[in-house]
Amino acid sequence: MLVLRRLNKLTGSALKGFRKTLLLTVLDAFLASAPFGFLYYILLDMLSAAPNVQYQFGLVFACVVMMAIRALLARTIYMQINLIGFGAGRQIREQLGNHLRKLPMGFFQRSDFSNVNNSLLKDIDQIERIFTHLYAPMIATVAVLLFFAIGLTATDWRMGLAMLSTLPLAMLAYWLTRNYARKWQSYMQGLMHQLNDAVMEYVDGIKELKAHRMVGGMFARLDEVLHNTRNNALKAEVAAVYPVFSFNFLVELGFIILLVAVTWGWLGQTLTLAEVLLFLIAATRFFKPLLSMSIFMAELNFFGLAIGRLEKIMHCLSLKTEIRPRFLTN
Repeated sequence: MLVLRRLNKLTGSALKGFRKTLLLTVLDAFLASAPFGFLYYILLDMLSAAPNVQYQFGLVFACVVMMAIRALLARTIYMQINLIGFGAGRQIREQLGNHLRKLPMGFFQRSDFSNVNNSLLKDIDQIERIFTHLYAPMIATVAVLLFFAIGLTATDWRMGLAMLSTLPLAMLAYWLTRNYARKWQSYMQGLMHQLNDAVMEYVDGIKELKAHRMVGGMFARLDEVLHNTRNNALKAEVAAVYPVFSFNFLVELGFIILLVAVTWGWLGQTLTLAEVLLFLIAATRFFKPLLSMSIFMAELNFFGLAIGRLEKIMHCLSLKTEIRPRFLTN
């Protein structure tokens, strides 16, 4: 939510329609989780002394209806999140363009203009891409995990605690290693900006360089930038792995603990067969999106870094009066 507040400040207004899209996403997550509750009652009826086939088909039909509703919701959510994301990108470009027009010349003399150029071209594009393609799935994943955690814990609190046992440790490990990874990610993005500038400078000025026989010197500069980027790219990739690996390792450890707990409960006759089957089936649905959360959070780091670079430009003091160009007239 803090990232969204920062995004609202950049756009100059609240994201119109985001709350409605958020509610629709949570509803979609509920409809995705509810069939597993129906599955529990289907298993109970199948394992009872007198199964009711009509009752089972009624629950299956309810699941089909939910799937149809989800198909309609998916289209609406996809359209709304894209409209909001690209609309926010347009507003940020307008706000940044107006702010740059009011900045004094001293800002451009002491600043590397490549950073401003990359913010206009790439950072805003990255914000649009992550917001439109990952924000809704991330919210849906969090909502699904909450619904599953509440439902499974209500079914058997011991198994629910076993399933969630390593999640706090996974979150702690991720946050402890995130700052180190973000430092390298920010440094690497700066190097990529320098590399793009060096390549464009070399390609755009190749005619003049050949005319003045300066191709060798300029290529040596480009080669130095390439060499520096390559060496640091390996370190940045290794640093980015630490949060994802630590989070996924502890999450998978929680799945192993759940399997041990379910086996122990089944052998100790404290769990029914329906409960064992429910936890085995639902746990796969719970841990699979939980593993993808590490990727979402890693992308969210890039999202925050892009917003931070734009905020640095927007926080620069502008002139109180706008300088308007004057045209000569006859």
